[in-house]
Amino acid sequence: MKVRIVKKHSQEAEEIAKRVESIGNKYGLEFVDSNEDLIIAIGGDGTFLRAVKEGKPVIGIKAGKKSILLDVPPIEIEETMRRLVKGDYKVEEYPMLQYRTWKVSGISFNEVGILLERPITIYGSVSVNSTRILFEGDGVLISTPQGNWSWGFSITGTFILGNSNVIQISFMNLMKSNLKSLIVPIDSKITIKLENKGIPQSVQLVSDGEVVAHLRSGEDEELFVEKSDKKAIIYRFYEIDPITGVVCY
Repeated sequence: MKVRIVKKHSQEAEEIAKRVESIGNKYGLEFVDSNEDLIIAIGGDGTFLRAVKEGKPVIGIKAGKKSILLDVPPIEIEETMRRLVKGDYKVEEYPMLQYRTWKVSGISFNEVGILLERPITIYGSVSVNSTRILFEGDGVLISTPQGNWSWGFSITGTFILGNSNVIQISFMNLMKSNLKSLIVPIDSKITIKLENKGIPQSVQLVSDGEVVAHLRSGEDEELFVEKSDKKAIIYRFYEIDPITGVVCY
């Protein structure tokens, strides 16, 4: 089995990576820089998010403070390698979102949406299939079920349990409305559009906590989001408890 390591830039992650290679070699694993069968992500949730979008199964080894999505503690590396070669693990698949504008496109594991760029509210609309909602506020985020565990939960206080087939649309600090979120079927087609506010609007397009582009009214003003055909594949060796990790962080 060919394995590639993706790791956080830290001394702890470097040391764990050396242990993984040493123990993995003992169990017949081949460590490569490309054309891998499997990715081992060593770090926190940020490292894990980068790894799961590459289209290969991922094992997550904890080496960071925030590691809700990763299940393997460093102390269990040898046991994990032993179980890996025996096929003794659970395969979990997580839905992802596909987003596009007229200029950029990508995949999101957790969430994608727009945030204000300046301290001026955003005036726009969210369309879900044939339903359209106008809003004015600080932004809108569209989350997968697992994406709700992070930013979505922080905004709305609503936690989505299990592998629910839904998408959460979260509204940030709306004016003239108490609406916090919408829960819609996971196969919904969603469009966020900058509407005519009377002045030019410019917003940040964010995906999984990173700014990936800027949308401007009159130019690239629509964001299209739907469920991706790709799924994140994770090999689980230990149970994770996201609600405890989020609520009792």
